Amino acid sequence: MQKEDFEKKDPNLISSELYDKLLSNYNSKNEIIKSAALPVLKRIYKEKGATVKKILIPFTDGKKQIGVACDLENSIETKAGLLITEMQKIITLSIIDLNWKEHLREMDDLKQSVQSAVYEQKDPLIIYKFEGFELFKRFIAKVNKDTVSFLTSAQIPVKDPDQVKEAQAKRSSNDYSTNKEESRSLLSGNNEKS
Repeated sequence: MQKEDFEKKDPNLISSELYDKLLSNYNSKNEIIKSAALPVLKRIYKEKGATVKKILIPFTDGKKQIGVACDLENSIETKAGLLITEMQKIITLSIIDLNWKEHLREMDDLKQSVQSAVYEQKDPLIIYKFEGFELFKRFIAKVNKDTVSFLTSAQIPVKDPDQVKEAQAKRSSNDYSTNKEESRSLLSGNNEKS
């Protein structure tokens, strides 16, 4: 397309064409993922189907990696369609979670910085509400950008297919390990380390 032709087009038409091409590219990428994952899922189900119910599949955009857990049997029944659905849900929620934590840190920083507005004879509550709303708009824009970016470029990293593992339930962070001597010394009140 020539530059002159591009400048003559209606902006709504350009955005519509761009959207259609992006959606087509996204759907074809997902079909490639499904066709690559389905034989591996079938092999795992054949070999370990009696013991493995959920499987964790990593997705990466080249920078970040997000693990997607999905039901092995249902993924095969839907010809890996469930895998794509779970990928979309889990990646979206992971990106929202990651950005939400950052947003809360920024709001805390804002709270600290707004307290000095009293010295400038300004109402800190009004400044906090206004700046907080601006931060929230930036948060929404970043979530949208990061989600679309990750989903459009997400791929399953290709490694040794024998490294496939069953998805494990998340363990609590209160996993403590002690040996007998440590527990005896703590129980007897002897806190000396040897």
